[in-house]
Amino acid sequence: MLQRAVLLPILAFLALFLGGCAHVLSRAALEQVDPGIDYAQVKLDPDAHRGQTLVLGGQIVDNRGDREGTTLELIHYFVDHWGQPTGPDETGGRFLVQSKRFLDPELYRRGRLVTLTGTVTGGKTETLHGRDYRYPVFSLGEIHLWAPPETWYDRSGPNYNPYAPWPYGYGPGWIYPYWYGPGWGYPYGYGGGFWFGYDDD
Repeated sequence: MLQRAVLLPILAFLALFLGGCAHVLSRAALEQVDPGIDYAQVKLDPDAHRGQTLVLGGQIVDNRGDREGTTLELIHYFVDHWGQPTGPDETGGRFLVQSKRFLDPELYRRGRLVTLTGTVTGGKTETLHGRDYRYPVFSLGEIHLWAPPETWYDRSGPNYNPYAPWPYGYGPGWIYPYWYGPGWGYPYGYGGGFWFGYDDD
């Protein structure tokens, strides 16, 4: 009985931990990815890798829509084992992702980070800042849109809550995990030079 009482919390913790470490893309999407091929190889010669599927991370710099769907222009980002973008790839440059779906520009807007699976369809040359630029082009498979950083701290954001401690919100009077303000201190309180919350006597 004692073993069971000890084992159940451990199993619950492991389930929570492992669930939180799952890849952001589905298993079905990841099963389509070609092992042994990376973005740098595709960047060098997109046409040689037509039909191959990669996991890609990037920051949106443009969202162009028409009757055929949506084209996202992204700066390539490295991603970790769980698919989270970890930082820009300075040598990776930009790439295009084409989707037959409408990707709302208010959601998939400039500055947002995404993780996706993309199948190489070739390369495309466009003008970028007055010069020809060769983009690798991908057909969109599955995409994960990351929450924008401002939802954590922007007072104008829809998720801002002045009465919630970090990381859920912030505002005058909050410090995680306790409240502070005029007359308050960690972990009890003070006011006018007097501590309260406990009795010296």
